[in-house]
Amino acid sequence: MEIKKLEIHHLEAIMKLAYENYLEECEVTKSLPDMECVADLSYFASNGLGVVAIENGQVVGFIACFEPWDNAFDSNVKGTFVPVHAHGAVVTNRGRIYKKMYEVLANDLVANKVMYHAIAFYAHDYVAKEAMWQYGFGMRCADAMKTLNGGEIVTIEGITYDELPGERASEIRELRKKLTYHLHQSPSFMRATDEYINFWIQKAEKRDSRLFVAKDKNEIVAFIEVCNYGETFLSGGEDARHICGAYCLENYRGGVARGLLSYIEQTLYDEGIRRLGVDFETFNPTAYGFWSKHFEIYTNSLTRRIDECGL
Repeated sequence: MEIKKLEIHHLEAIMKLAYENYLEECEVTKSLPDMECVADLSYFASNGLGVVAIENGQVVGFIACFEPWDNAFDSNVKGTFVPVHAHGAVVTNRGRIYKKMYEVLANDLVANKVMYHAIAFYAHDYVAKEAMWQYGFGMRCADAMKTLNGGEIVTIEGITYDELPGERASEIRELRKKLTYHLHQSPSFMRATDEYINFWIQKAEKRDSRLFVAKDKNEIVAFIEVCNYGETFLSGGEDARHICGAYCLENYRGGVARGLLSYIEQTLYDEGIRRLGVDFETFNPTAYGFWSKHFEIYTNSLTRRIDECGL
């Protein structure tokens, strides 16, 4: 097996391989849509940041990256990300193929001082994930999806559900702050400085999204934010929407969050939406417990931070 630089003439072969890997996940995750191909990989085949594995003249694997950026994951180093459709390998010797490809790719990345590496894998591709775990990766995020079929809205005495108009987005600022502080706690330890929180809230309030809330009398006790697109090639489309933020006050969790989600599902279903996605940090136990109960996880994002001594 030979590892070479990914080039545009490999495009047809890697598109075929990426689609075959997607179909494998569809066998397990039934909420994924029928598609004739994955997203166009021309960018990844031509940016000079990928590798292919060649065996007996055939492409048996590939990994391609986004252009690296500074301060990845709020760190002080460069990082890059490989989306779930920008890599793949044949079933035979898959673990070995991924290891060999990553050895070459990681060498090139570190030589260019790209020290934070992130790769999204299909959730049920255990062989590929195991290969990366052996090479120092850990899980950070997940994408999940569910099919909307309509159904009863979960009602709770004293709780009402509503959609908040965009001009009233400031009414959930305190809940957004509580979400950030929640993610700052162990075991997540995500950033939560006052400067960062204010910047993040201002950015969130300007995005094109819909805000659904649960109220106890006049107090908003939970919100779920829904966007048109998520972060995978599967999370968009006319019949799909994506949850891009959510928080419920601690003493209302469980029933209220489920009730609000059921209200959103019915609202979207009545509008012709048939798929709903969500992404979340897997090291946030509250989020993992809730979303994995109500959605099918179809990706896991793995990350590796290489110490600067590697330079």
